Amino acid sequence: KTHGRTLALVGGSPSVKEHLDEIRAFDEVWAINECANWLNRQGIAATLFTIDPSPMAPEAYEVPAAICADFASEVGFLALKGRVRVFDSRLGGPTSASRAPLIALQLGFGSVTFFGMAGSFNDQTHAYKNTPETALIQVSCEGRVFNTVPEFYVQSQVLCECVRDHPRVFSERSGGLLAAMCRTGRWNVTAIASHLLVP
Repeated sequence: KTHGRTLALVGGSPSVKEHLDEIRAFDEVWAINECANWLNRQGIAATLFTIDPSPMAPEAYEVPAAICADFASEVGFLALKGRVRVFDSRLGGPTSASRAPLIALQLGFGSVTFFGMAGSFNDQTHAYKNTPETALIQVSCEGRVFNTVPEFYVQSQVLCECVRDHPRVFSERSGGLLAAMCRTGRWNVTAIASHLLVP
């Protein structure tokens, strides 16, 4: 059963800047890791969602509420005392974003839209910071080549399966690799950095 409220699940891809007004219209907003603090500074009440066991910068925890995996950072739990819900998440992909859809379903959301989950990057990696990434993998999809890293590649596959298998529940407004995967359902890894190859 669902409660009828809509959920925006928001990551930090630069494309999120194009959708802030759209995100504001959702009943509830969950944002991945540092993106939650950034959205709150844009005037959008966002709940921090994380599975990361490593502590984040102190300002990342300056949010009204949080949902954290039971194995998340102890530093984070202390900083969020009184504002955090804890979940047991053993299912999903390797990132916070790829664990969130199942938790959303368990909490009764029947409409979930992904923003800022492009799964690929060019010069700018995030809307609120730039963390230079080495393009460890190149993926060909819809005649374009997308630069990504292993965890984003697997994350995109998990989110794509949500959208393609359950279109009445999940949708995406992220662009990038994820959007291309959702449209076509077909892609190929065309290049892998040499240090990832097993000798």
